[in-house]
Amino acid sequence: MDVLNWDGTLSAKDFRIGAIAFAQKWETLNLGYPPWSWVPSPKHPPLTSPEEEGYLSLEKIRISRPKQEDVDQNSQNVTGEEETSCSEKEDDIDDATLW
Repeated sequence: MDVLNWDGTLSAKDFRIGAIAFAQKWETLNLGYPPWSWVPSPKHPPLTSPEEEGYLSLEKIRISRPKQEDVDQNSQNVTGEEETSCSEKEDDIDDATLW
């Protein structure tokens, strides 16, 4: 691949190779999290392999965002040091769907 003239697009095959490499790396580095899985596309063009067309899926994971009052409380730390905390009051969010 000529990197200098590359326009940033990936073929379905290149995307699948990169996605699977990412999923494998994720599995080795994030042992406490569920694995990513390759989901073949239900509709694929007649000339491509069904394994090439698809997407990565991550299921059974919860991403939490602290409530605004917890953020405000942490920002009032008078020592000037960064403070981290885990609040038991957290809002569930799910904005992780990518198309």
